[in-house]
Amino acid sequence: MILTCPECATRYLVDPAALAPDGRQVRCAKCQHSWWEQPPADMPKRIDVEPLPRVVRPIPPGSNLPALVQSREKNSRAAGWLVFAVALILALALLWFGRTRIAAVWPPAEVIYSALGVSVAGPPPLAVRDLKSATITDKGATVLTVSGKIVNKSALPQTTPPLKIVLRDAAHKQIYQWVYTPPAEVIKPGGQVAFSTKLNGPPAGAQSLRIFFLTDDGPAS
Repeated sequence: MILTCPECATRYLVDPAALAPDGRQVRCAKCQHSWWEQPPADMPKRIDVEPLPRVVRPIPPGSNLPALVQSREKNSRAAGWLVFAVALILALALLWFGRTRIAAVWPPAEVIYSALGVSVAGPPPLAVRDLKSATITDKGATVLTVSGKIVNKSALPQTTPPLKIVLRDAAHKQIYQWVYTPPAEVIKPGGQVAFSTKLNGPPAGAQSLRIFFLTDDGPAS
C-alpha cells in the first residue's frame, strides 16, 4: 500500500502487514511528521484458531487380539505335534518290544508281524543255570551225575519240558544221549526248580555235555 505524509505529501510504499491489525504510529522521513495510520479496510483480518484438544481414544476391545491369538494357535499346534510324536514313538516301541506278548494274547498279530518280516519269537522263557557234572564210582561202577536249576525268566507260568542230555567226545561229536523229566510240572514266574539225573556207565570217550529242552533245538542256557 502507499502512505502519504499529511504535511509534505511525500509518498511511501509500505507493506500493509507492517501496520499490525489495529494500525500503528508512523513518521515521515522527510519532514519528521508523525501520525497514526490505520491498515487498509480490505486487509484480511487474522483469525486466531484455538488448537483442538488431543483426544486419546481407547482401543476397541478385540482390535489387538488377532496377533496374540495367532501366536497362541501356533504354540498350540506345536505342542499338539509334539504330543502326537511322543505318542507315536511310545506306540511303536510297544508294538516292537511287546510283540511276543501281543501275539500270545491276539494270535492274528503273528500273521501281521510275519507279513512285515518281523519275528514274534522272544527269548526262551526257560534256561538251565548252575549246571554241574561229576563222575563218581559207586560199588565199583562208574556213575555220571548231572545237576542244575531250571529257571523261568518270563512273567508267565511255564510248563517244565523234558531235558535231553547229550554227551560229546573231544571232537564235539555226539556219542550218547538220554532224556530226563524234571520233577516239577509247572514253574511259576521268576521261579526255579532243581534237577539231578544219573547215568550209569557213561561212554569212556565222553569229554563234554550239552543240555537241551525237547521243545526246541537250542541249548538250555
